[in-house]
Amino acid sequence: RRLARRAKRPWRPSPPLREAPRRTFSCQPTPSDGPRPRWEGRVVETAVADAIRASGRGVIESENLLWTTLFGLLLRDVVFAPVPEMLPGRLQLAPLDHGLPSFAERRAALLAAALSEIRADAGRRRLARAFEHHVGEAIRGVRWQAWSRARLDAILEGLGGELVAGVLDAMAHGAPRRGLPDLVVLAGPSTRVPDLFPGRLPADPVFVEVKGPGDAVRDDQAVWLDRLLRQSVRAEVWDVRAPSG
Repeated sequence: RRLARRAKRPWRPSPPLREAPRRTFSCQPTPSDGPRPRWEGRVVETAVADAIRASGRGVIESENLLWTTLFGLLLRDVVFAPVPEMLPGRLQLAPLDHGLPSFAERRAALLAAALSEIRADAGRRRLARAFEHHVGEAIRGVRWQAWSRARLDAILEGLGGELVAGVLDAMAHGAPRRGLPDLVVLAGPSTRVPDLFPGRLPADPVFVEVKGPGDAVRDDQAVWLDRLLRQSVRAEVWDVRAPSG
């Protein structure tokens, strides 16, 4: 896209990216002393997340940190597999090919077995092993103090094995850590969220990219939305606007 912009030509990805469905969330803007606008006294993602919680659904303000943590914990044996010339040294947090497509290629059998186990139970047994044997260990992308074991276990249960395995598989094959949607609504009863149009959430998990006025979907976000939609995962963009009138 940057090259096309310099050449003053349109950018047409191949294959074309799927466009995520959009909803509108009405929220009252409030004065802010900081660089980010405030909506009813909160940053926009938190304002939307609080409305979802008030409707009775669980929601995670996820973006990238949750997924890098799950990647490191659930795939620890894959990350630290004894691959020639890639095994981390004492002061390294990950192998040299971490984040590259070659990471999955060099560990294909191990990765396939791990993802199969994650699909079966959403990775809850692997999470238990990580906390029982490796708690506090330095692993790239893992923030141990951000979530308790019980909280991560509940998140995995609310996401489901297919969704978790699909995202981790994409990351293992080189998908960038940046660009994942802001929020993940966990599975639960279908609910109606006040001030949201269309207002009813499905029972399935939903990834939500939140956008305030004048904020457009970035390229890395558009690619992740497309990737999730191609995996039959619900992924949407919610535009936050001040109430009309």
